[in-house]
Amino acid sequence: MSDLGYTNSAQSGLTTCYNQVDTYITSLRKAISTPSEIFEKFAGKKDGKYQQLNSNVLQIENELYSPIRPKQPTKPLEKPTDALHARGVEYIEVRALDVNPFSELGIERNQFFFLDAFLLYCLVMPSPDMTPDSYRETELNLRAVVDHGRDPALKLDTNGQKSPMRDWAAEIFTGIRQVAKVLDSNLKVAEYSLAVEQEWQKIVDPDLTPSAKILGILLNKNQDNGALGVELAAHYKQSLNEAEYQFFDADMLRKHALSSLDAQHHIEQSDSVSFDAFLSDYFTYQFD
Repeated sequence: MSDLGYTNSAQSGLTTCYNQVDTYITSLRKAISTPSEIFEKFAGKKDGKYQQLNSNVLQIENELYSPIRPKQPTKPLEKPTDALHARGVEYIEVRALDVNPFSELGIERNQFFFLDAFLLYCLVMPSPDMTPDSYRETELNLRAVVDHGRDPALKLDTNGQKSPMRDWAAEIFTGIRQVAKVLDSNLKVAEYSLAVEQEWQKIVDPDLTPSAKILGILLNKNQDNGALGVELAAHYKQSLNEAEYQFFDADMLRKHALSSLDAQHHIEQSDSVSFDAFLSDYFTYQFD
């Protein structure tokens, strides 16, 4: 996500440690308790209503806009870090993925296979623990690739040295190919290796990347981005309308709405403390 994406500048000073589950939990809880001068002016209530939950850099843990997050499903009123501490990591949430505008589903089949191979590569390949300096280095590299990834001359920082992005990508893809080959062999398929090679071609020829394809269409048609979006949406609407789907009529939707409101009423009637007391206990318990 670049500065044009959904980000929070107040988090720019955070250093999230991914070396171990415990260090990730500790750094995330620290962010929850770190006051923010920017948010301090919105602390407390205005006209009897809260403007925000607190004045810290992160008000709740799910506000961490990182490219990737370890996750464990939470129980009612359980905080994400408490769930991780109690039951470990159940899955990885990859957040630095854009919707593919050239697929009616937002993602193409080959992308699933590539992500499987890539994430498994990240899991099995040895890597040293990250330091605060190496973390900042990865943040700068991420921004450089987001902003200038199609530039064949782009260089990234690695251990204080500049390395051509293409050379580094070639090294990484060598490892991903090994993982894909094992997956294909064990599952008696060829999709993983084919998907890896398809993504590799985007490194070799940046014109194959989604951003380059969008730019090419806009320039060729002398069209703006909004018009292209509407055109693609109309095409996908027609395609999806022709597919089989479950139909929900207005009466069924009203029943779902009433059921949701009844559940909300039941929860609110069972409350035994005020919201002020609940909020105080919630954040006090965070660090017990």
